[in-house]
Amino acid sequence: MEDDDNESPSERQIVVGICAMMKKSKSKPMTQILERLCKFDYIDVDIFPEEVILEESVEKWPLCDCLISFHSKGKV
Repeated sequence: MEDDDNESPSERQIVVGICAMMKKSKSKPMTQILERLCKFDYIDVDIFPEEVILEESVEKWPLCDCLISFHSKGKV
């Protein structure tokens, strides 16, 4: 496996993690955002499964360079 530090910026992949419940992750607005991000060859999107968000400690979550997260307390 190659060391990421030796790669030029154009070769390095940026991993964007999506930390949200599946309803939000699969919503039309989020789908539009992700479609735009995925047009870039150097961006990989990793949608965290709900089981990981709800049951795993943060230390066990997938590694990413950027995290998009949503939190909701439900309907008011």
